[in-house]
Amino acid sequence: VAAQLPRVWAAMSQAELEVPFATLYAEPVARLGLSGEAAAISFRLSLLGPAYEGAALTRAPADAGEAFLIGIARGDLSGVSAPSSLARIIAPAFVAPDPGTDLSALVTAERMGEAILTAVDRIGRGVQGDLRGVTEGLSLLREVGLEDVARRTALQLMLLERRG
Repeated sequence: VAAQLPRVWAAMSQAELEVPFATLYAEPVARLGLSGEAAAISFRLSLLGPAYEGAALTRAPADAGEAFLIGIARGDLSGVSAPSSLARIIAPAFVAPDPGTDLSALVTAERMGEAILTAVDRIGRGVQGDLRGVTEGLSLLREVGLEDVARRTALQLMLLERRG
């Protein structure tokens, strides 16, 4: 597995099937106790899989990037530095969430579905250029109690970095 995992991961990445692959195989691969590159891939698989928070609780970060990913998975980025421009856009949603006036107004007006759909749209447009939309969208998801969705979305944004 250690020898083949990098090749398989590259193929899954090329096909954009990382999340389904992680859903199926993250936990069994994590139990293998891999080392080196295979261990790093296994950790990323775990962050994309259903047990992302458990993986983050047991991992000592290897670098600033992993520390940031662990912070997202735990839902707490207090004292964690953002290692990239995308991370600097995501961080405020986990440190001081602010969905903006218009999204908050939708929630106040009890237009929850519209608020959530608008937040998702902003996140999607945000990764294509309107970066403030990522922060606001993730903030709204957290504000309305969709913490798991916000964390998984942020992890996928960081790990998959698809722009368009």
